[in-house]
Amino acid sequence: MKSALLLVAIFCCHIATAQNAPNIRFKNNRFNGQQRTKYESLNYIDYIRDTLKAANLRDEIKVTFNKIKTGSDGEEDLKLRAGLIKKEAELKMIVNRKDSLWNEYVKNYLEFSPITLGFWQDRSQALYDLIYRDKNEKRFNLLTNTGFNIGNNTGSVYSEIVSGQMYIFRVSLGAMVASSSSKDSTKSKQEEAFQRLTTYGGNTVLTLEYPLIYAHSANNQALLLSRLITKGAADFPAFGTTSDKWAGNMSFGLDLYADVATSNNKIRFFTNLNWNKYYATSTFKNNLSLQNNDFSLGQLKVGLTFSNVSLSFIVATFSSEAALRNKNIIIGGQIHH
Repeated sequence: MKSALLLVAIFCCHIATAQNAPNIRFKNNRFNGQQRTKYESLNYIDYIRDTLKAANLRDEIKVTFNKIKTGSDGEEDLKLRAGLIKKEAELKMIVNRKDSLWNEYVKNYLEFSPITLGFWQDRSQALYDLIYRDKNEKRFNLLTNTGFNIGNNTGSVYSEIVSGQMYIFRVSLGAMVASSSSKDSTKSKQEEAFQRLTTYGGNTVLTLEYPLIYAHSANNQALLLSRLITKGAADFPAFGTTSDKWAGNMSFGLDLYADVATSNNKIRFFTNLNWNKYYATSTFKNNLSLQNNDFSLGQLKVGLTFSNVSLSFIVATFSSEAALRNKNIIIGGQIHH
């Protein structure tokens, strides 16, 4: 079972980018080496021009609408209506272009500024585009992340099915399959539950994340990213758990990611530290042989990225529950496109 799961995992990693290393990738900073006393951008100039064009078009649309309203039916009325439709279509195009220019401008600012604190909707969207390579023209992005993890007698495959932005948050929905090679049903149930908990939380996972700090050095050779992450996870028997009852949990936590690259950015070494507070159902607690329904869990993960491959290792777990502490190392991997 473990070997079969690994083959499926490697195949899945070829059809989508993976997240569990985590899936954070930055290119060279275009502002590296530029001596500036003030942030400037051609995107901002174009944004201001389109803003003025949009304002003028709105005024023209308003005037045309009033002419139609006060005029009489006839040939002139038809011309005004055709002109109104044309102006409204042009306004929509300019507004979309203006929004795209603003997003690019904000991304430029994030790359220009060595440290950014405070993320509202515009900055959050720009940062999500930078770290996840989300496509601006699509509100939702299908099959964006896939990854696999291998632990002691266990293996799992995770796929992010859909993601999008909701105000200041990035929202994603993912699915996971875990399996254990243990022949002991009780041990197998506990091992699979631990695998799901320590990698993503469950076999169905809803994630909300909000950035707190983004900092970087020249040419993005060193990076620091801090996020607040909230998850709602569930284990459904129909999706491959060994338990015959539904189990779920909610978690709230802080995630800290940092990496450093070689001078040519060919290899990046990263570390990921997180701490979460969990609130679980009784079935979830029993599957893991825990003492309490609410508990804390933290992890230390290290790894490296080279070419299009990332490898990660969960080297330490710390928890308020003794059953979750100092488990075996879990290895994760992905292939980027």
